[in-house]
Amino acid sequence: MCQIEGQRNWSINNLRFDLRSPLALAKPSLLEEMGNTIIPLGDGGDEATSRWMKAAGIAIDEEHYRKVANAKNIDRRTYNSRQHQDYLKPEEVLECEKFRIQDTYGMSVTPELVEKDDGGKLIKKIVALEAILAAPGEMITDDQGLSCVSPPTVVVERDKSEREQLAICTEGCRITAHSQDRRQFSPCSSQLY
Repeated sequence: MCQIEGQRNWSINNLRFDLRSPLALAKPSLLEEMGNTIIPLGDGGDEATSRWMKAAGIAIDEEHYRKVANAKNIDRRTYNSRQHQDYLKPEEVLECEKFRIQDTYGMSVTPELVEKDDGGKLIKKIVALEAILAAPGEMITDDQGLSCVSPPTVVVERDKSEREQLAICTEGCRITAHSQDRRQFSPCSSQLY
């Protein structure tokens, strides 16, 4: 998903450059070629335009919150399969965001909840706060005599639940084989078949 987001941002930046800036060969920019007139405003800002742009931004955000809240419900299997796709349709992105929010907070998704979630930032803040407020775990001493405090239970449980949702088992997997030469790994099943 990060790679897709990075490619999207790269494409948007390239498009922004192509639209706004003329090339070094004194060619007009793409916007000018399309018949638009670009008037540089300089450093001074137009207060009315600034307020209008801010209002437009708020309206766009509110429309996004409403669309996420009204998106079709999907199941975990659909959500997981979409996480590995290179491209999602806009409505599929909204459905995935709705599922993520509903799964994270365990409640029905409203436009207000989508706004407060802020792209997943709220739950990260909540988990960080829980970790700060929770009592520390027990003291652990390794073979060399170094001591450290284990993380609070809430952090350990959150890590376990995230690990269980991974497609590949990250620890404790046992490898066995049916035949001498052929080994097939079954993700998170802890065995080969």
